[in-house]
Amino acid sequence: MDDDMWLLGNINQTGYFRVNYDLHNWRLLIGQLMTNPEIISVGNRAGLIDDVFNLARAGYLPQNVPLQIICYLPQEREFLPWHAASRSLYQLDKLLDRTEDYSLFSDYVLKQVASKYHKMGWPLALTEGSVIQASYQTEELQREVIMLACSFGNKHCHRQAVSLISDWISSNKNRYSRQHPKLHPSGSGLSPPPPPEMGKKLTFLFI
Repeated sequence: MDDDMWLLGNINQTGYFRVNYDLHNWRLLIGQLMTNPEIISVGNRAGLIDDVFNLARAGYLPQNVPLQIICYLPQEREFLPWHAASRSLYQLDKLLDRTEDYSLFSDYVLKQVASKYHKMGWPLALTEGSVIQASYQTEELQREVIMLACSFGNKHCHRQAVSLISDWISSNKNRYSRQHPKLHPSGSGLSPPPPPEMGKKLTFLFI
């Protein structure tokens, strides 16, 4: 086997097990994701992300390997790999919260999320009671990216969230049931928090 050829196991995630590789093969796989991720199937891209984070958490890989693999995410157009990454990043966020390395971690995640967040934006209301309809996968990806951006401190995401919640609070009717049917206010975690007059911290929960 050529030293520059990567090896991929558990094709299309048909088996219920994780696959680990030596560091050289992980670097080759990451290189492939960076240059042309679609050579690897969507299911396997999601599986690689899920495997690498879990293997690193169990001590089988250095922690820098999963952080290297998410560098390709700005090129990722599918929901499943983003979903796999976000689940793992939220777990890592809990572990690193209130540590001296947290700001480095959150800044690094934001760097990977920023371009996709600004490209996809927020759901666009055309007129009162209507919204531009996107495909289900696109809607799911948009929500995933917005949640990541807001959770890790993207300032534009915070301003947009506070603006939408302020409009909702000041209205006499629940406009989100029509404009943003799957976007609901919830009581945990925007940081920095909204203005005091808005009460407790608010963020968005997508269901």
